[in-house]
Amino acid sequence: MNNQDYSIYQTLMTIVASFPLISEIILNSALILLTCFSKPFVARGWLISTFSFYLFNALISCLIMIFQSSTSHDRASFDLISVLLNLQFILLSFGMFSLLVFFFVYFMKINMNINVNMKEVLLSTSGRLSRKQYWILMLMIMSVAVPLFSMFLSATVNLNYNPENNKNTDFFIIKQIVLCVLSLIPLWFSVVIYIKRFHDFNKTGWFTLVLFIPVVGVLISIFYLGLVRGTEGENKYGDDPLTPNDNLADSTT
Repeated sequence: MNNQDYSIYQTLMTIVASFPLISEIILNSALILLTCFSKPFVARGWLISTFSFYLFNALISCLIMIFQSSTSHDRASFDLISVLLNLQFILLSFGMFSLLVFFFVYFMKINMNINVNMKEVLLSTSGRLSRKQYWILMLMIMSVAVPLFSMFLSATVNLNYNPENNKNTDFFIIKQIVLCVLSLIPLWFSVVIYIKRFHDFNKTGWFTLVLFIPVVGVLISIFYLGLVRGTEGENKYGDDPLTPNDNLADSTT
């Protein structure tokens, strides 16, 4: 097989391999359009966000496939593909987070007739949270925080144990800065959840600083915030988030 035949063969294989990705792009685009133009329903924005994250993920997969088949395998192309792979990982993480939020808000509305304002829940430090709310929200946040931390840690270890990577420390620094900035999003969400959980014990949100103490913070977040019942009835931070049946209630009302 000469070079021209091999080039044609490689192009055909790339086209065939891209069919699933093209189908995924078309499917997510259609779902976004259908959701946007459908009759408004609960948490529609979160569902649109989910489809959007998966759509961009599929587009990036196509870009990776194109770069792998058309570019030379030098250091620059390797770094570019590495950035795209990390971006995919981030998009999938935020897509999973959006999907979990959608199910949570939809469940609360359909089964309990409770309107949950996620902007207030994740951004505002006012109000209280029950144990169930605390665990559900923390699991959602972990779906984003764990992948971001894993990427940051793996990149750091790779730099330290692979001398070849020391030749491109500028690229590494930029990459780590981006990951740090993105990590601030789930970090702030977590701080807000911790503050509201301390409010449930009629304590100031400044107690959240205790959670940054190694080991002690982990134990408090799991066994105290996660397992101990808060103040019964109303306190100075708001109404009791628990219903008589100990179900999830809307802490934003």
